[in-house]
Amino acid sequence: DLVADDPRVPARNTRVISDEVRGAVVAALLPAMQNADAPGVATHVPAVVRARAGAALGWIGDPRFDADACWLPVATPEDPLRGFRFIPAGSFVMGSADDDAEAYADEKPQHEETIARPCLMARWPVTVAQFSAYLRSVGRKPAHPHWVLGPSNTPVRCVSMDEADAYCAWLTQQMAIGATLTGTGMALARRLGVARVQVRLPSEEEWEYVARSGRDGLRYPFGMVDNVDCRNADDTHIGAPSAVGAFSRGASRWRVEELSGNVPELTSSPWRGIYLSSFLRVVRGGSFSLSPRNVRSAFRQVGHPNGLGNLFGFRVVVAPASDL
Repeated sequence: DLVADDPRVPARNTRVISDEVRGAVVAALLPAMQNADAPGVATHVPAVVRARAGAALGWIGDPRFDADACWLPVATPEDPLRGFRFIPAGSFVMGSADDDAEAYADEKPQHEETIARPCLMARWPVTVAQFSAYLRSVGRKPAHPHWVLGPSNTPVRCVSMDEADAYCAWLTQQMAIGATLTGTGMALARRLGVARVQVRLPSEEEWEYVARSGRDGLRYPFGMVDNVDCRNADDTHIGAPSAVGAFSRGASRWRVEELSGNVPELTSSPWRGIYLSSFLRVVRGGSFSLSPRNVRSAFRQVGHPNGLGNLFGFRVVVAPASDL
């Protein structure tokens, strides 16, 4: 039986669910959330229904995540790197053109940027379950309710820059030799062709490079034209963060998801816009509460690094250990 006080289970309800019942429920919920059905059958599940199915999965236990691996995605033959996507080095055009009617001043001028080294970016933002595993491991009490409340498979939010960096340092330790994720750390290092890796926040440039699919220059991570089925914004009418994977159609070229809407994502970059500050941070991606204009690939927000009064979540990248 699956019970809420099992530390391996992030769900917070107290009901006991048999394996048989849970299996049947998961078998119904997972295809609905992923907008899938029987092979060869075309379906369309509305975004609100997908979000509800994803939330239910988060409460009863989402089978896509591995409790024994810090709640990272389950390793499979199709995805041996636990959801980390290889991002090659390359160059792209960053920002918005002067004649873009939807662009804000802080997105200009449009300019060339180069990502000099490859990295591995997480498919999804860090979830409530993943962040809760970190808190339990280090004996840290939540500074904000959103760190541990809500469906386990939704993005954690209201996270400060310091706490996001601390999570990255902790996950780096878990990937070290002799730690919980040794095998994962070695596999990621091999993919990058290095001896050791570190986990960190993406830079603003890395984030937009992936959102734009590099030289493709996509206006949205999923294409040049907006599509309500591909992102969780205000007109999606969900009104809250959705389970990761509910908008898989919104993936970029490198199969990175949730870059448009859902929760705003912290980056490691200091804010540089119409005013400068080495203290404030760049936040990317928009959120479930913002308009489609504000979930474009070029959209930028300025964020106070304490984060607690905001909706900020974050995703991580894995890079060579010497990549500072």
